Amino acid sequence: MNFNQLEAFLALKKMGNFTKAAELLYIPQPTLSNRISQLEREVGETLFIRGKNSTSLTEAGQFFATFAIHTIESMKKTQRSLQDYKSNKKTNFHIGFPIVFYNDVIPNLIPNFVQKCPDVKFLFSQMNSNEIVSALKNNVIDLGITSNKVKNEKLSFIEIDEQEISIILSPSHKLAKKRSLSLEEIGTEPLITFKSGTLYHDSLTLILRELDIPYNIISEINDIKTIKELIKRNAGISLLPKGFVKNDLLMKKLISKSIEYSPFPKYKTYLAYRKEDSEKIPFLFTILIKLMEYFGSSQMRVIQRDFPKVAVSYK
Repeated sequence: MNFNQLEAFLALKKMGNFTKAAELLYIPQPTLSNRISQLEREVGETLFIRGKNSTSLTEAGQFFATFAIHTIESMKKTQRSLQDYKSNKKTNFHIGFPIVFYNDVIPNLIPNFVQKCPDVKFLFSQMNSNEIVSALKNNVIDLGITSNKVKNEKLSFIEIDEQEISIILSPSHKLAKKRSLSLEEIGTEPLITFKSGTLYHDSLTLILRELDIPYNIISEINDIKTIKELIKRNAGISLLPKGFVKNDLLMKKLISKSIEYSPFPKYKTYLAYRKEDSEKIPFLFTILIKLMEYFGSSQMRVIQRDFPKVAVSYK
């Protein structure tokens, strides 16, 4: 039983004549007769009483008519819904960004994403690194930029950036003329950091405690703009990768100093995604490439692991 057979049934019911019903459907009469005969064989009942010049429904045909009308309406509604979906609906792609990248990276990347993937609606959420990994595991987001690399057989991580931790301070700060600062000097200054619970904050304070270095955190803020503004006003200093304040360093609104015998590991940034999505999301490879280009990463060997068919043709 198919759409054409049901349509033929309703046309013949309406017109009561094979010739007129065939004209209504713009098909030859033999085709109409064949569809009605096939339908009757499939349902196992005679649906029409055939006269010389007219037809009428049998009792079984009257019962079947209700079903046919409902089914045709349902099928047409589904067709309209699919057409609406095709013309209006965009695929949502959700990216989790760390707080520090949110204000600078997103505006620069959105035009590239839209140009490369015009049928995709991009959603962005501001999260800390731990939240990003958790959201990825739980299918809340589709892609994350995170400093937290975990061992998980379902997730892939591509390193896209690596930076030393530096001391960031105002050009007018009393320590601004020194080439580098010791941990002890850092400990005498008020520190401005991200909030407790972020991977950055917790790693920083853990190392200082293990080395028994005194420190004085005066502000915990999950907003890089506010952190930079406080540093500019000499409210304190901060330990950050230079990339977090790149534009301010170039404009000499802030300066950076190296740490003598720094105990802090390099700050690494990763693209994280679910391995299964390399097959399920066809445009994921394109998005990953644009992000790698933005951050200057050349780790194509890693991405080839999950996208061998696509990556082999990439130039």
